[in-house]
Amino acid sequence: MLLLTGPVVLLASYLRRPFWYDEIWRGHFVSEPLSSVWSELAVANTPSALGWFGLVRLSGEVFGWHTWALRLPGLLALAVLGVAVAVLVRRFAGSVAAAFAVCWLCLNATFLDLATQLKPYTVETVATVAVVLLWLGPVRGDDTRGRGVRRMAAGVVALCSVPAVFVILPLAAVDVLGGGGRSLLRRGQLRRSQLGRRLRETLPAVVLVTVHTLVFLGHQSAQRAGDYWDTQFLAGRDPWEAVCFVGDQLWRILAGSPPGIDQFDPSLVPGYLHLPHYLPWLLAPLTGVFGAVGIAALARRADGRRVLAALVGAEVLMLGASAVRFWPFGPTRTNQFVVPLLLLVVVVGVDRVVRRVVRWVVRDRGDAAPRDRLLSALGAMSGAMVLLIVAGVALAGGLSGDRLLWERRDRLRGLDLMVDATVATRRLVRPGDVVVVGGRLARPGWIYAMEVSDDLPRRPEALPPVPAGTAAGAEAPRVARADTVFVVPGLLRRAELATSTAADSATAADSAAAADSVTAVDKAAATLADTAVTGSTTDSDSAGADNGADVAAVAHLERSNRLVVFVFDIEEKAMAADLAALRQDGWCPGEQGSFRLTGSVTVYERCVARTAQSAK
Repeated sequence: MLLLTGPVVLLASYLRRPFWYDEIWRGHFVSEPLSSVWSELAVANTPSALGWFGLVRLSGEVFGWHTWALRLPGLLALAVLGVAVAVLVRRFAGSVAAAFAVCWLCLNATFLDLATQLKPYTVETVATVAVVLLWLGPVRGDDTRGRGVRRMAAGVVALCSVPAVFVILPLAAVDVLGGGGRSLLRRGQLRRSQLGRRLRETLPAVVLVTVHTLVFLGHQSAQRAGDYWDTQFLAGRDPWEAVCFVGDQLWRILAGSPPGIDQFDPSLVPGYLHLPHYLPWLLAPLTGVFGAVGIAALARRADGRRVLAALVGAEVLMLGASAVRFWPFGPTRTNQFVVPLLLLVVVVGVDRVVRRVVRWVVRDRGDAAPRDRLLSALGAMSGAMVLLIVAGVALAGGLSGDRLLWERRDRLRGLDLMVDATVATRRLVRPGDVVVVGGRLARPGWIYAMEVSDDLPRRPEALPPVPAGTAAGAEAPRVARADTVFVVPGLLRRAELATSTAADSATAADSAAAADSVTAVDKAAATLADTAVTGSTTDSDSAGADNGADVAAVAHLERSNRLVVFVFDIEEKAMAADLAALRQDGWCPGEQGSFRLTGSVTVYERCVARTAQSAK
């Protein structure tokens, strides 16, 4: 804990950075009012565990909806993780090995980068280690009476982790079927009394985690329809491609420093590093060798077999889930929860090798001739040097990004200036205006920044002036969600088509052609209304579930003389045709604000009204 106090204090300033896209959408779902949180979670980008959700929401409610408050649980979990990893490793290896494991994981640049963002991965990793420790129980003694209580406590802790089911199920299976290594099968007869007792001990935790996974997490599975994780899925591959995929991912797991650390996310600090090209080729074989020694050592102990079952079982279950597009496989940020178990296996292997060499030199060669003792000592020193080099390379690979992590604490990643964009919009909006937010990805971040965030703008000097008549020290009022229309590429064009067709049909209501036009308008309006309710249409366009983009909202767009339009940066090209349709329909762009890597806010007015105003 003391070892990690320094990094936690130093990185406290890191917590005050503005949220970027991967974080701000989580802020929205965590802060959503209880009356609508369930419906909102149905369109969440990725699932959030109930326990993590509650911790972050509690921090926001207590300390305010600031970036540092929502990131605080993840950073504090880093220190807890260090203690938990030390306890786990110390159970199977020495104190030096435990300290090395803590430094290797908790001071790793990739892990620190994730821990200082509004993401659940640090908390999930702590939860995994805690679940394993609770399941293993005390080092000595069977402790039969407390076993059921510990299993239930492990199930409760598992509610803080999305992938906890991958760990709980193998642990429960080993207990029920293997009893920690002693088979329940004796001469073909199943010991029913022991089976019943072990089922009673493990079943509550399994049921709790399964219900959490199927109900709460299953409700948040909208991203399965996307293609972001396709490269990490086994699904869609022929047998040879599947073998190559598994082999490649296992190689990447072994070649990481520490093994299994994320090598997928390009936004993390290691993506900016240029590590020696030989590093993976050095780490992977050594990790494999020491890992094999560690597996052999752990397999000799009942608690060690449980750890191996949790690790191997989790990897197998993740691979199976990737075959049906439920979970990515390989060294990705979603799978950081197994890194402590991988690290434990390797560190135990190193510890056993070192101990064996020392015993061989000191004890077994104590009565040898001086020359033989000298050669043995030289051999031991060589072995120790190799291990030190391995440890140095491993730490260098894991820690080389720490300085860069600190230097890049102010860098923009994307959507960082959403608070600035919403403040600018609030200053530009007048009564009767319609706010249009363009881009599906912008919606959750916009809602959080506009309705909830207590943070100040990052660059206030670039914002429009505070509206005249605003009280000193006060800010322009927030724009309610009911006054905002969230659109996606193509939706504005459909809206304009629907309203213009309605106007044409009204002038020829007595003709058969008019009847056809009215039918067309009704279909277009129904499409918009369906889009608003379901969040998607057959052509993959989507809009917010609560934006009210039905006929009334389209009519509202037509009645307004001013639109304040925000377009998300990465969707500007896709929205270009919609903005062109606005101009063709008589809307003229005026005052504009641009926010780097976030988007732009533009005021549109009726060209006729602007011309008349200019004439005056």
